[in-house]
Amino acid sequence: MSRSRQRTTCFAGCLLVLVGRVSAIPAREISPPVWPAHASANLSEETSPEALDLCDCEPARGPPNGLSCDKEGWFISSFERVGEWMGGGGAVPLSRALCCRPCLPTSLPDLPGKAVDDDAVAIVSIGCHGSTGGGGLAMQCEGNGGSYVTGWSKAVQVYASFDAFYPVGPVDCCTPAVLLSSGDAWELERCDCQTSTDVHCGGSDTHRLLQGYGAFRITPLAEFVPVAPAQCCKACLSSRIHSMSSCADLHFCSGHGVCNLGQCECQQGWLGSDCSELTGFAWKASSTQHDDA
Repeated sequence: MSRSRQRTTCFAGCLLVLVGRVSAIPAREISPPVWPAHASANLSEETSPEALDLCDCEPARGPPNGLSCDKEGWFISSFERVGEWMGGGGAVPLSRALCCRPCLPTSLPDLPGKAVDDDAVAIVSIGCHGSTGGGGLAMQCEGNGGSYVTGWSKAVQVYASFDAFYPVGPVDCCTPAVLLSSGDAWELERCDCQTSTDVHCGGSDTHRLLQGYGAFRITPLAEFVPVAPAQCCKACLSSRIHSMSSCADLHFCSGHGVCNLGQCECQQGWLGSDCSELTGFAWKASSTQHDDA
């Protein structure tokens, strides 16, 4: 390896010990989403939306380097390790991420004007996208949405470590939803949000998922690195149900997807506008994600 290539490799991999430019979004409390009045009309006056617990948590296996969840309906909550940014300080999440899956609700309330007679089948991911925030705001999923972090698309190796990586760039976000036996999808929303004191949201200890980070650092390569505090939220049933009837012209997503705004969002292992093309591993909602009461 040439000296110039060695210098380049070290420059990219030593960022956790180099002094770089420092910028930050001021840490702040997150206002918990308000449970819509029309959605709680059939609940008792004293009842607030019930947050779903996290049923399963496991180390991430998705690229890059264990910093993304690779399963349908799983979201990041914590990390195995934490690093310290040398230029300006700040705790940085290190691989691997801890991915968690919300439990299925034990019962489904009716909504105003709509009786819910379906059974909950699985937790799925809808509306997946890269964060639309610019600069440091790309370290978190949009504040006015209901999505949580599922991972990153890029990671950098920590200097002098063969298996520790830290994420850079925008987060990837998905919104969790409860797949119903009818094929409809009941969207979940953020609730009971808090700002953590470190990079973790706590997994099954707190039952909160990661919305993003309230601070960042900028590397000498002008890449954004997430820094504590973590912004963490539980997941509650919203008032929004995505009806499969809107995708009648797409064969109701062939039974392998969720209808969102008239378009099919295919489950893992299926492709095509109507989710009819099998590719790789076909995810079985009823067999792998159903929780016993």
